[in-house]
Amino acid sequence: MSIDSGSVFAALRTADPRRARHLRGALLALALLPLAAAAAAPDLVVTGAGAVDAPVAGAPVRLRATLLNRGDAATPAGVTHGVLFLVDGHDEYTTYSGDDAAALAPGTSRVYRASGGVAASADGRWVPAAPGRYRIAAIADDVDRIGESDEGNNVYRFDLDVAAADGRPRIAGGTLRNAAGQPLRGGDYWLQKNTQQFEWAQVESNLDWFVRYELNALRLSVMDDFRRPQDYDIEERIAQMDRFVAWTRARGLTLMIDYHNVEAGRYDRARALAFWQRVAPRYKDEAHVVYELMNEPGNGGESGSAAAEFEPKTWSDYDLESQKRLYDAVRAAAPATPIVMFSFALIRNFDDSTQRDGVAVVDAFTRRYGFDWSRANAVVSAHSYFSTTTRDYERMRALAPVIAGEGIASPICYYDGCHDPIDGYVWMQQAFERKQLSWFDWQLTSDRGTGTNLEALKRDAQAYSYWWGHGR
Repeated sequence: MSIDSGSVFAALRTADPRRARHLRGALLALALLPLAAAAAAPDLVVTGAGAVDAPVAGAPVRLRATLLNRGDAATPAGVTHGVLFLVDGHDEYTTYSGDDAAALAPGTSRVYRASGGVAASADGRWVPAAPGRYRIAAIADDVDRIGESDEGNNVYRFDLDVAAADGRPRIAGGTLRNAAGQPLRGGDYWLQKNTQQFEWAQVESNLDWFVRYELNALRLSVMDDFRRPQDYDIEERIAQMDRFVAWTRARGLTLMIDYHNVEAGRYDRARALAFWQRVAPRYKDEAHVVYELMNEPGNGGESGSAAAEFEPKTWSDYDLESQKRLYDAVRAAAPATPIVMFSFALIRNFDDSTQRDGVAVVDAFTRRYGFDWSRANAVVSAHSYFSTTTRDYERMRALAPVIAGEGIASPICYYDGCHDPIDGYVWMQQAFERKQLSWFDWQLTSDRGTGTNLEALKRDAQAYSYWWGHGR
């Protein structure tokens, strides 16, 4: 840009004083523009943040942030690099890092830990009052001590999951997570006599596969086959469950006890209530145990029809009432235990109809009973059979927390008519890891090649960057 100085000064002489001042300011800005554009300056941004240790409700938490200078000049030596942590926007939870004043060169990073704060957080640690997910802002150069080339990119926001102090699994981020805040990643064992899987499940060392591949949950399907009552003995099942409670506790696994009727869509409510009257109080103080009310119930519970009907559109008021009665019974006997409800065979109907699909069923239940999901410590389970997308899980998550409580990854499906890959991914785990939804696989840890299955999954997960483990 060229400036005609003669014209400018002539305008200054003829203008009124106020206009002259404006013109002088404009002239000065234009004259300094090339210098400002050429001046090198630091640019501080937060590239990542979190907690130093796993956060637990009621315990002090120290926050940390990685500060990067992505400008073209070092920060000045002797000037403090402050990082402010603002928890949910409340000043009383403010902590900050402000004990470093060494120059930070262009392109370099440094990790800062909170070292000060207000009120009870004077040493820089924050004490979350309750478990749950907190939204936190980490703000670089919190009080503008350092001149930067860009002052509008200092805020980095992140979510921090705080575990319950009792070490129980908890609901966060629209799904059920373990006490450490991780999505549940698990496989099934089923206690059904006269099957090869039953014998496999009785060998404690087989649970070491879970630990080796960093799965964190076991779904124990306790079969009540009312077609073969001679194969079901509640006392025998309780003795088996006792062993699994101890085995999973020793390995740090979440145990989901599933009352599993084996005739899809049909159930006997009285038998289910009798089961939970015995089981719910027995393990109520086991912090790692979760209760799943009933597997794949449906209209058969009301009609007693020989036809198995477990599509969501067949759910009747009787089925809604069954869920509420079972929930109330279990909650009364085990006040702190998370509860898994509905356990749909699929969210949509077989014909892909949206007429009273699983989301509509849960909505009807919620409205009918004024059910408060934010206080219920309960989650909806929906199985991933016959599904090709997680869109329906997201629809459910908008209404109630949800997990993929059962499914089969395409490469290891042993049944005819296996489902299509979820979201187009060969392994269903990739879809649910991308959405950070908890999942259980019906065949992944069965007697049919657990080591082979898990190794194949791990290779795929590492290749496509959804592996949840640490590479062991």
